[in-house]
Amino acid sequence: MKAQNLIIEGDCFIGLEKVSEKEVLGLKRNIDKYFSNLSYVNETRAVPFLLPDEYHDKFLSMTFIHNVSFPKLTKFQNIKLDYGFLKRDELFHSEYFKKLKSTRVDWPWEINVLLSLSKYEDKPGIMITIRTKPVLFFRLNQKAAKISEKPIDEFEYTSIIETNKEFIIQFMKALNTSVVKSPDVLVDYTKEQFESSISYLLKEYEFEKVDTILNEGFTKLKQGKVKDSLDELRSAVEIFIYEVTKRKCDKVEVQSKIKSNLSYLKDNHLIDEKIFGFFQSTIISLWSTSSDRVSHKREHFNISEGVLLFDTTKTCFEYLIKKCIE
Repeated sequence: MKAQNLIIEGDCFIGLEKVSEKEVLGLKRNIDKYFSNLSYVNETRAVPFLLPDEYHDKFLSMTFIHNVSFPKLTKFQNIKLDYGFLKRDELFHSEYFKKLKSTRVDWPWEINVLLSLSKYEDKPGIMITIRTKPVLFFRLNQKAAKISEKPIDEFEYTSIIETNKEFIIQFMKALNTSVVKSPDVLVDYTKEQFESSISYLLKEYEFEKVDTILNEGFTKLKQGKVKDSLDELRSAVEIFIYEVTKRKCDKVEVQSKIKSNLSYLKDNHLIDEKIFGFFQSTIISLWSTSSDRVSHKREHFNISEGVLLFDTTKTCFEYLIKKCIE
């Protein structure tokens, strides 16, 4: 995932009869107050020794970050500070990372606002570009803080984007602006990129062989070798169900006895009757469809149908890992 996949941006406009320094300053203060009420801090003003207020007022850009209050110090910590054994910025960074880890991944952590004197529909005024970066953006960039993130699925990703879009829309409405460009992600994280999430899970839980077979099978499918790709898919299903059953149950059958192995998972309450029924109509039918018994039919599958078979299988694999292994 790239940084652009988690940055959301939109444009809005405020029309004015006369654009003056006073109007710009008033707008900036309204924006400052709006985000302050939402527990954000104007990042430049948060370090007052850099520049006095009269200089801040000249700038047309503003950056807000989620408020991170300085921790209340113990008597012992104050003594360490006095003698130089503890640094104030170290304490702040520690508190910063704690808050970053505990805040919802979809919530906007940093907000950038850019004002520009412009015209829209032949009216003079101020164009406002607002950009948000959610918590996940910063977690993925904080390796030094040892904040690790597993790949997100498509639902989680769209939830993050929609939360930030709505956040920007509410800002636009609150300032009574005209929407010029609806908020949207800079670069969308396409469906093909989400395929890597199941690959991560398979490697994380030591199903490397299954991951390799799936990737080889999907490569063959994209090359038009549908029959060969479904051979790989069948092999991946057999090995995966066998390995899950072997790890979690006292009994396990040979790889080809996929229905029996799923029954063992059900008997051990790792999957319920409803889910077992779902697997019977999906994984088992996928396995049967790609087995040697119907090889004459298999050659008539097209690439699109093959993609559907792979996608369904990956979804089933992901469910079983999260339900039985994690």
